[in-house]
Order: sequence, then C-alpha cells, then structure tokens
Amino acid sequence: MEQHDPYGHVINYLGLEYNTQLTADLSSQIAYVQRTFFASDFISYAYSDPIFQAAYLMAYYPLYIDPIEDVLLTAIRPPLLLENQNSVGDKLGWKGRTNLDVSIYGGGAEPELLGLLKFIGKKYPSVKSVRSHYVDNNNWEDFRAYAYEHMVPDYWKGYFISGNTLTSNLGSIFGSASAVKLLQNSDVHVMQNCATDLMYSFQSVDQYVNFMCQFFDKIKEGSILIGIDVPLFDIPLLSNPSEIIDVRGSFNRICRYIRASPEGEVIKSPSTGAPKEIAPDIYRGHQLASNFSLKRTVKYHSFVARKIH
Repeated sequence: MEQHDPYGHVINYLGLEYNTQLTADLSSQIAYVQRTFFASDFISYAYSDPIFQAAYLMAYYPLYIDPIEDVLLTAIRPPLLLENQNSVGDKLGWKGRTNLDVSIYGGGAEPELLGLLKFIGKKYPSVKSVRSHYVDNNNWEDFRAYAYEHMVPDYWKGYFISGNTLTSNLGSIFGSASAVKLLQNSDVHVMQNCATDLMYSFQSVDQYVNFMCQFFDKIKEGSILIGIDVPLFDIPLLSNPSEIIDVRGSFNRICRYIRASPEGEVIKSPSTGAPKEIAPDIYRGHQLASNFSLKRTVKYHSFVARKIH
C-alpha cells in the first residue's frame, strides 16, 4: 500500500520550496518545539504566531495522525484467548452505520481527523458519510481548509462534511448552548492532547477529572469518547504545586468513574505502565523535511469509552 505523505502536504501548504527565509527561520523554531513539547512550559506556546504554526505543522502534525487509528484498532481487537481472532465484535457500535457525526475538541490543526477517517475506511466500509465538528480557541482555519480539500481525500474516499466550528475555551463548553448540542448529538467525541491544557486551564487535576466525568454524563447513548494525550506526569501545577499532572493517572480515574456508571463501558483501558510509542508509516523522503531533524516516533496514553443503555 502506498504510504501517505503528510510532510509533502505541509511543505506545499507552507510554500517551503519557494521560501528560503521561512525554511531558515523554521530550523531553530522546530528544534525549540521538539525540545519543549513534553516540558511543563509548553502551554506558553503562541498558537496564533505564523512561525510557531509552521514549526508545529512540520514537527508534530504528521506524527499525530496515526495514534487514533492505533488506539481504535487496539480497542476493537478481540481478546488473545478468543479462538477465532477474525471474529471482531462491534465494540464501537458502528456496524451497519452509513453515517457518523464526529466532534473534535481542542483540535488545533486537527491531525486526528485524518487518522479517524483512515480507521473508518478500513474497518467500517458501510459508513459512507462523516460530518466533523470542531471546538477550539485557535481554529487554524486556513490550514484546516487546505486539509479538508487536499488531505482528507488521501485518507478516506467517502463523503466528508465540514460541520460546525465553535471558537470556545474547552473548559467552558458546558456554558455554551451550541457546544452542549454537539455533546448531545455527536456519535464520536475526540479529545487528543487536551488533558494537560485543561489541567493548566483549571489549575487543578481534580477539576479536570470532574470535567471529563461530567462530559461523559452529557453525551448521548451509544456515543464514543476517545481520550489521547502526551505522557506528561509528575509536573506540579504552577499555582498549586501540591497537585501533580499525571495524564496516565487522570485517565485511569476517569475510566474508574465510567466503569462505575450503569451507563458506562470502557472499551480500551488506559495503560498502567509506559506510554504507547509508535513510528507512523509515512513517506519521509523529502529533502526539506530531512533538514529539520524531525522526530520519528510519538508517545501517548489513551482510553476509549462508550455510553450504553
């Protein structure tokens, strides 16, 4: 199968082949982003700055396409002791569906959308239409428009509909009627790299966990909640050093709440050890990309849960 080429798309979108000054400026910025992304001060990034956006797109956008596909493939995999390993139950509840409504929260440049579409195309061919809604403070509208037109068709051959875009602070969405409507009507809810941002926003790990528990309570019956995040842990919150950021531990607390709910089912549990690490199978032969010493792997913790009867 032909490899996908997200670096080629990013290079084309940024016009790097024709902008030597931007290419020169990006070298130090990409090195900074890669050095600090897993550090406690990454929240200070200027997401609206064009140079930062360009550096992020080169450094991380291609890497963060595949985690959601990997997570969902793990979630639907039958137990090892099952005699017929080809007998995959419909854990997500999408068998026979022809359309799905998806909401992506804190999406940024939205790499997870491509990975989700790729997974749907591989495992749920009956789904012919996907409508995707977007909630974030920084809507990356120019790049998202480019991705919808040029990248989505590379990853999925179905009918893609760009849904609602809500520019909103994720931690305040319960106060937005439009956001609550998405919560109550979407089939799939994706939160990739939101956990640490929300902990910083709330300046409280407990408040983040409570937020996610309330979030799950508000989604509709049959819908799926997917959490994926960078493996930050043991980092004290600035205004409350007694509280320590621990993505893995927070995910496990959220899943304990969901398991205890009569309406909750955890399809894929968070890890109890090291984060998952994958090397996305993507084309890396671009000379411009090789100039930046880009990372080749990505690490993350994850969980998948479903609202049941």
